[in-house]
Amino acid sequence: MNRQRFLVLHVIGGVILSILLFGFFRVTPISPVPANSITNPPIEQTSTKPLLPPKLSSQTGPTDPQELEAFLDEFFAEQMPAQHIPGAVFVLVKDGKLFFAKGYGYADLEKQIPVMPEKTVFRVGSISKVLTATAVMQFVEQGKLNLKENINHYLQKFQLKNNYPQPVTTANLLTHTSGIDESFIGIAAHSQTKIKRLEDYLTKHLPPRTLPPEKILRYSNHGFALAGYLVEVISQVPFADYIDKNILQPLGMKHSSFLLEPKLMSDMAVGYQYKRDRYQQLPIVYTNDMPSGAFNTTAIDMAHFAIAHLQNGRYGNERILQENTVQEMHQQHFTHHPQLPGQTYGFCERFENGLRALEHDGHIAGFKSRLFLLPKQKIGFFSSYNNNEGTFHNELISQFLDHYYPESENVDFQEILDLKIDREREKEREFYSFSLVGKPLISHSQNKSHSFTGNYRYIRYPHRSIEKLTVLLPDSPLSTSEFRVTTKRDGTLVLGKSHLVEVEPMLFKQFEGSPVTFQGITFPNVAFRENDRGQITHLFLGKYAFEKLAWYETKSVQLSLLGFCIIVFLIPGSAGFVDIFKNFWGQQLLRCLFTLAIDSNSITHFWVALANLVCGLNLVFIISFILMLTVMDLSQFVYGMPRIVMGLLWIPLLSASLTMGLPIFAVLVWRYQYWSVFARLCYSLITLAAWGFMGFLNYWNILGFRF
Repeated sequence: MNRQRFLVLHVIGGVILSILLFGFFRVTPISPVPANSITNPPIEQTSTKPLLPPKLSSQTGPTDPQELEAFLDEFFAEQMPAQHIPGAVFVLVKDGKLFFAKGYGYADLEKQIPVMPEKTVFRVGSISKVLTATAVMQFVEQGKLNLKENINHYLQKFQLKNNYPQPVTTANLLTHTSGIDESFIGIAAHSQTKIKRLEDYLTKHLPPRTLPPEKILRYSNHGFALAGYLVEVISQVPFADYIDKNILQPLGMKHSSFLLEPKLMSDMAVGYQYKRDRYQQLPIVYTNDMPSGAFNTTAIDMAHFAIAHLQNGRYGNERILQENTVQEMHQQHFTHHPQLPGQTYGFCERFENGLRALEHDGHIAGFKSRLFLLPKQKIGFFSSYNNNEGTFHNELISQFLDHYYPESENVDFQEILDLKIDREREKEREFYSFSLVGKPLISHSQNKSHSFTGNYRYIRYPHRSIEKLTVLLPDSPLSTSEFRVTTKRDGTLVLGKSHLVEVEPMLFKQFEGSPVTFQGITFPNVAFRENDRGQITHLFLGKYAFEKLAWYETKSVQLSLLGFCIIVFLIPGSAGFVDIFKNFWGQQLLRCLFTLAIDSNSITHFWVALANLVCGLNLVFIISFILMLTVMDLSQFVYGMPRIVMGLLWIPLLSASLTMGLPIFAVLVWRYQYWSVFARLCYSLITLAAWGFMGFLNYWNILGFRF
């Protein structure tokens, strides 16, 4: 009878835990606005240019504002409802002039305020970094800052720890190659008055270096915040004030600022996210790392900035940078592979349709933006919309280039995109034998092709803090992608639905299947890197780097380990705690299954109680942690570590200290043959699960206060 009751309770406990785990992956809506209470946003809004007679596209770039408007109207009419975008704006500049600007939809759904290019203020997130890089380059041309100098030479109040032989330079900051880790806890404030001084924030919150510089491009908000701090140190004025005086005012950007001033707030678009068939209004996020993502602007103001960069630093009669400085800023200064797009000082490269573009995207709560420039063609555009998600801009860029710059008519980077193997290089390196129809038969490096096989994780995640745990959460804003690469018998690789053939050492090109896509971008080429021992360490998709994982680091293994631990802890943990409190209940309750098989030896009672306590503590922590994250909005962590989480983190520390004794007792019960064989096996299993859980907690930086 007791056994049946135990099994029933065990099943009920498993069902409850499953429900909690399911709820862990759901998010509570914030300020919902029913979709059916909102009228469809109008497609046409105010245009700042008069319409001209219809004209067919010249396929060499837009030449007719009316034809461009017709193209954009069709695109926005299709994509905005499909991606649940309330409002958007688009502005295009060409040959140093404003060519076209138009707003679509609503800046505020409830008040039905339309988007206007010259008035509506958008939060452009990481496009802020391009302005920060521009400010840094002003000091470079003035001789006040050396891009190759150790940044500690300029830092006065704090120093960046030199835990690698190579120092971090300003050039590393501008190309995201400093090796500084990522972190998001405490990066924001609840109001503008609570924003920390940049110096104070970086002194306390600058993440450590986890990679040597100039090796891997790992996007770093704090790296650019540090670059912005250099602007403050050298100029001796607050960062926002310097930008306003030396960039915004000369360019006539009167409706822009890194500060949310009252004059901007009245025209600010409302940020939304769309979940469960509802538009949810998102609160304004005030960022402490201001130079990385706090810029606010209108489309027309961004047009001025784009013109200045396309005109080598000049806007009208004003100049913010010298021509040589802009050219240096726009050059590629880092790439993972010579055939892949890389990073300039502030901009990201993009190779598409045989063209080289410079771009930067921006994402902040409720807004997504893109600045896209074609320097050689002297054309560029800026677009922004007030929704939290979507691949809108990548679709826009691809369709824009296909329409106005067909691939067959451009040769800017044709050799990079085609990756043709000339015969001399093929003979010298002897990569592949080809059949008469050009298909790869077998790679001469096939004996090492299996080394490419494995799982690869996108490298932009916090490596040294508890935030690393968000890698496991599919709905988390910090979640990252994990790719699986396998090797076929002929030496080719399979990545998702893409079949890849090696065309150069460590460079693969798709020849069958679907292209590799990541974050809405298609990548025809995939590169790898190996270390001095010939082991593959990284996979690269353009600027995106993925680190190769050890077998135990993969999501499947880590989640399997967690599941195993939970199952083991459920048996003795719950029953053990019931047994502890049975005297207070005044009745005999269910005992742990393996405890029933143990002799009544008082020497071993402590060992049993210890195992029960460890399992119980671990279960309390797991269930409490899941409940907490189910109820809490994960975005609240950007304001700092909640106290309830800090309190819960004491539990695994206590459990880990108690777990240290379990292996000793497990050895003793086998050495002196205490209990039955079944009881000893159960005790050993609990010991194994407890130590496995310690390893799990340590890998995900949960053991201790690491944030």
